[in-house]
Amino acid sequence: MSAPWLVLLGDAVRRARRRAGLTQAQLGEPVLTKSFVSQLEHGAVAPSVASLFHIADRLRIRPVQLVALADVRLRCDTLLALAEAALVLEGAGAADAWIAALDSLNCDADPTVLARRQRFAGLRCLAAGDPQAALEHLGRALALHEQGASGGGTQEALVTLYWLGTAQHLAGRPVAATRAWEQVVAGLGEPSAPPPEGHPVPFVAPAITACLCRVTWLRLAALYERMGDADASSRARDHAAQIAGAPRASEDSRTIARLLWLTALEAYHRADLPGAAACARLVPLLWTGPA
Repeated sequence: MSAPWLVLLGDAVRRARRRAGLTQAQLGEPVLTKSFVSQLEHGAVAPSVASLFHIADRLRIRPVQLVALADVRLRCDTLLALAEAALVLEGAGAADAWIAALDSLNCDADPTVLARRQRFAGLRCLAAGDPQAALEHLGRALALHEQGASGGGTQEALVTLYWLGTAQHLAGRPVAATRAWEQVVAGLGEPSAPPPEGHPVPFVAPAITACLCRVTWLRLAALYERMGDADASSRARDHAAQIAGAPRASEDSRTIARLLWLTALEAYHRADLPGAAACARLVPLLWTGPA
């Protein structure tokens, strides 16, 4: 049986070849045979780096795009990010279309994917006005994050904790909401700046961290004020104001959220999965904004 990534790569090559109007022989010439291209498209053989670059050049796309399309976890992550963004902007029906695409990848054995799916279910409950049901899903999501925490898992857990605080707040539990949001900002720490060098290097972009941090501080400020703690509210707003790069007004946030959504869709259809996921991930935070 072929590896899942190889099957996905073959499917991506076949779809791109057909969109380009090329036959298998035309895609391979002058260095690859029609038989090799056919086997590749069926997930039966893995291409060398040189072959991958040749195929990408013939298809007029970047090799990294083909590699991204073969990455099961990246595709799952992107579809889930798009589903969450679609939920807040376009409603449950639009979000379900992205979830349906996720179902075809058969990746629910991954605790990270399971956690994200539980979070999506929680957000759907919030959108439907049922914070109590949302609490159950978000609690399960946090437990699953702990099982599969690695790499970016910590940030995902903090995003889930942010939404758990939102559900607590909407359920009329201000103390629990405060505790959750305080854990978020404590876990985020100070948003880091990108490296100064001009060359691209593997680096976790600070945009999501900065946005999550600022929105959470603003939520805390509003909650502290309602609880009668003016000093804590003022300190929270000062923390929020020190975070660079985030929009300052709710109107700006919603405009930016819509622009990011359009950018995410364009990136997705250009097979720029990391770009699509990064833009879509910011949309729910910016759209909902501080309470």
